[in-house]
Amino acid sequence: LQGVENIYEIDQVRPLIDIAAELSGKQYGANGQDDVRMRVVADHIRSALMLMSDGVSPSNEGRGYILRRLLRRSIRALRLIGVSEPSFERLFTASKNAMVEAYPELEESFPRVLRSALAEEAGFRRTLEAGTVVLDQAIAEAKNVLSGEVAFLLHDTYGFPIDLTQEIAEENGLSVDRDKFNALMTEQKQRAKEDAKSKKVGAAG
Repeated sequence: LQGVENIYEIDQVRPLIDIAAELSGKQYGANGQDDVRMRVVADHIRSALMLMSDGVSPSNEGRGYILRRLLRRSIRALRLIGVSEPSFERLFTASKNAMVEAYPELEESFPRVLRSALAEEAGFRRTLEAGTVVLDQAIAEAKNVLSGEVAFLLHDTYGFPIDLTQEIAEENGLSVDRDKFNALMTEQKQRAKEDAKSKKVGAAG
């Protein structure tokens, strides 16, 4: 109806692509891979805005985990097109402005949504900066498989989600030893249970 070829270029989404292009200094339509990343940013920010307006908060389970992944994939897509500075404030505001006519309730919930989005952005940017150095070195040294030990270290020490490690590894032609990663995660949970038990016993004594 709007005379464009795909959903990413309608008036509720295109403003976000334009901001991503401006921030990155890249031109939308000039490079297929960059275009995909700009569309990821636009789509994920809009979806995150709607989820958060409905009361979903970023977390490690259920709908909150889906939301967290959307936000983190947006940050990573921005980094891949060369945007290193915080940009959620501009992107979320532009998305709200583009959607508010159709969804007036976005105006009322927006201050809360923006606070939550900015907190998530700040936290994940720190995670990315710390973990990326370790991951880049491990990728450079790996042959075909990224070790489960490295994946666990990234998760346990740097807060790097396993799905992100796997995604980055696949982009570099590697798989991740998920069996070893899962075994180390199980061991860690077992240790935590035993520690909790011994503390209870100690407290009772």
